[in-house]
Amino acid sequence: MLMMNTKNQQQLILELLKEQVPTFKGDETYVNLLKESLELEIARDVSIWWRSLQIERYCIITSNYLKLTTQFDSVIKAFYRTKNVSPYIERAGQCFLDFVQQNDDKLLVTIAHFEDKLKRVKKGDNGNYSIHWNYEPLSMLDSLIHGKPLQLESIKGSYLTIINANFENQFEVFNVFSEEESV
Repeated sequence: MLMMNTKNQQQLILELLKEQVPTFKGDETYVNLLKESLELEIARDVSIWWRSLQIERYCIITSNYLKLTTQFDSVIKAFYRTKNVSPYIERAGQCFLDFVQQNDDKLLVTIAHFEDKLKRVKKGDNGNYSIHWNYEPLSMLDSLIHGKPLQLESIKGSYLTIINANFENQFEVFNVFSEEESV
């Protein structure tokens, strides 16, 4: 039987919590007991629940989109399983926004990018950021903030938001017309 020091045991438990393949190659009976334990499942659920609370508080717009599209739980679990998440809400939230900006859901990426840049500007960033939307942003944001169903077909279009600290609300929305639409 291979003895495990504290560091290796903590690493094993972390890997099992994140549902990763354990790197520890010791006592398989012990590892299997841990894998199947109720305590591990409870610890995993609490860890994911805690992360979801942090994300909901820090990334309100992005979280609400994920909830309205029933992706929230699966995205939080994927985030928790693949990232080492800081216990500090701002770092965890920023890491989450970075994580979802790699998603295949283009609208999710747009929303997370918008929320990310808006947070930066509100914290004093003097950058000038532009984000293209395929849906009218103000209607989209109203739905997300107030938990209204998304009516995407009725708000399709081409829009640009400019995020800058000099704007009254830190951003402005511009309708982008193609040449065919303006004729």
